[in-house]
Amino acid sequence: MRKGPGRRYMLGGFLVVAVSLLGFVVYQFVSVYLLVDGLPAQLDKITAIDSVYEGLLVQFNAVDSYLLSGDESYARQFFQDAGTNQQELRELARVIRPSRQPLVRGIDTGEQAYVDLVAKQVLPAARAGDYAGAALTMRRNGAALEERMLDLTREVRNLREADTAGMTSLSVRQLKSALGWGFGCGMFVFAASIVAGILVNRRIVMEGMIHRLVLLTTKNAVAIVDGAGRIYDINPVAERFFGALGLSRQEMLGRPYQEFFSGCHQSDGTALGEVIGRALTTGDDICDVECTYGPRDRTVATLLTDCLSLRHGGRYGLVLIFRDITERKATEERLRGLTVRDSMTALYNHAYLLQVLEDEVTRAAAGGGRVAFLMIDVDHFKDYNDQFGHPEGDKVLIQLSRLLENMVRKNDVVARYGGDEFAVVLPGADLGQALEVGNRLKEAVSEYPFPHRELTVSGQLTISVGIACCPDDSSTVAELIKRADAAMYSAKRNAKNNVEVWHSAFKELRADWPDDSLLYTVGGFLSIVSDKDRYTYGHSEKVALYTAQLARWAGLPEEEVKRIKLAAYLHDLGKVDVPAGILTKPGPLTAAERSLCQAHAVTGARIVGQVEELLPVVPIIRHHHERYDGKGYPDGLYGTHIPLGARIIAIADSFDAMISERPYRRPRSVVEALAEIEREAGRQFDPGLARIFVEESRRHSLVIDMERGMEDGPEESEEKDTA
Repeated sequence: MRKGPGRRYMLGGFLVVAVSLLGFVVYQFVSVYLLVDGLPAQLDKITAIDSVYEGLLVQFNAVDSYLLSGDESYARQFFQDAGTNQQELRELARVIRPSRQPLVRGIDTGEQAYVDLVAKQVLPAARAGDYAGAALTMRRNGAALEERMLDLTREVRNLREADTAGMTSLSVRQLKSALGWGFGCGMFVFAASIVAGILVNRRIVMEGMIHRLVLLTTKNAVAIVDGAGRIYDINPVAERFFGALGLSRQEMLGRPYQEFFSGCHQSDGTALGEVIGRALTTGDDICDVECTYGPRDRTVATLLTDCLSLRHGGRYGLVLIFRDITERKATEERLRGLTVRDSMTALYNHAYLLQVLEDEVTRAAAGGGRVAFLMIDVDHFKDYNDQFGHPEGDKVLIQLSRLLENMVRKNDVVARYGGDEFAVVLPGADLGQALEVGNRLKEAVSEYPFPHRELTVSGQLTISVGIACCPDDSSTVAELIKRADAAMYSAKRNAKNNVEVWHSAFKELRADWPDDSLLYTVGGFLSIVSDKDRYTYGHSEKVALYTAQLARWAGLPEEEVKRIKLAAYLHDLGKVDVPAGILTKPGPLTAAERSLCQAHAVTGARIVGQVEELLPVVPIIRHHHERYDGKGYPDGLYGTHIPLGARIIAIADSFDAMISERPYRRPRSVVEALAEIEREAGRQFDPGLARIFVEESRRHSLVIDMERGMEDGPEESEEKDTA
């Protein structure tokens, strides 16, 4: 219904009058407040003039007491009181209104004349013994000054009292007026409110009925959530829908929406509670969002949801409109499955895999999440096909597909990448979880009774797995696939039936050595080290960092820096022959164990020497534990007979070993480690290189760790860290 013009004008008139009256009443109360607020200042001024009056009397009494007794203490008191009175008169002159300042100046002038009279005539005469003359001087001259000052002081006080009385009277009159107008305004507003209520009540009732009819007649499920996130109302369609899931209207009204809309939901869908929470937080309308819903761990439904903010000068909550599209989604999924599945294995196909991976990488980038990607290849599958025929090979691929699906999480995506290659997308997984999945798949495949496996070369079918993670290894789909594929290729090339990770060292090595074949070889070596001992792999990365830095500080050409850095990555490769129990032994090593540890330099050089492209770094790896004084191993080289790269790695290796924490000892601080390198210059280390490393490290703050400490030195760490 529409308001009539007369009704609108009447309401407008009431509003104008009410606002005017309210403004006038406020003005009255503000006036009273200002008057009352000034009263304390008036009283302070009266107190100040009273203080001057009393001070003058005390001053006059001090002169009289001196003339009667001749006691000098009264003379001192007189001058002290005179100073106090003059200070109070100056303060009074500062705050008093200008028209009354001549009175204060008259008092001040009389005070100065009075002090001069006493100081120059009365006191000298009295001190000369002429008390009668001094008293006569005070009667002739001093009495008149005293009377004049007291009269002026009383006049000022009377004026201040008159002002205060006037302000008090005016405040009382203003207060009475304000109270009267306030009461009248209140009565008017009360009457106006009654009239306005009568005028608008019919409109409110009609609008409420219309809104209620909308909720009752709509075919959609509707719920209203207030600003505090509590369910205010639901319509009959929503009541029937939620009732089918075991919820009643009484259960829902007045309760937080999280209790009903944040239950279980499909991992590949958007939770209903998540959408509602976002709309409440941002105040934005969110429309046409497909949400999965299934409170209390029951059957999941798919709802097409609108979250519309209730606004009227502010936000009051949300209107939630739901349309159940569960059946439609099921039909769409069935149709979609026909286009995204591999025809033979029934796994997702290559195109769908790329789409899923793109979505997961984008989601991870937007939300700071993670996604892991596994590339899987069946080892020697071509030989299997050639030996038993393609139909048997197809059976193996189908059985392998079912096995892979059963060994991963429900939200993981397994796809056939092509031929005998498969891929797995692990949303939200980090490297540790991806390794766990990869090893589980590898073991499950090697133990599965595939047909004819006993007739194969190894007596079993196996897979090689490569792993890359986003965002650690790449932030794009193409790079993620490429790096997982490179890790898988390395796994097949090295040992097969293996799981390998795209290591961070590849990032450094790819920039220095663009040759893919060399990169895969080095990556394979690093994977072997990583599988043997994660500490050794991390140690090698840090040693490579320090080595490259020292080589640059020493002024070596960049190509030489790259070569020495490559040797640093591989310097502990020979540890693959050292049992893990020795590497992590918490106590001292026996002579035999120490000898086995020290053999790693020769072992590493021998392994690397099998690759022609890596021959230039073999001497560096072999001799990185030689000492400058000739007491090192394996060949006892000394001085500059030790390759320059080996001398550089020796310093970086010892430095990292000393500042690193190991199971059998605590780390040293950087300051202590640098001091140890300085002490060992010319004995264990090249003195020139040691000096450069220590000085530049201190200047550039290579590593900052001033609090940690360690009790044993580099000689003891050589046993296991081979520092």
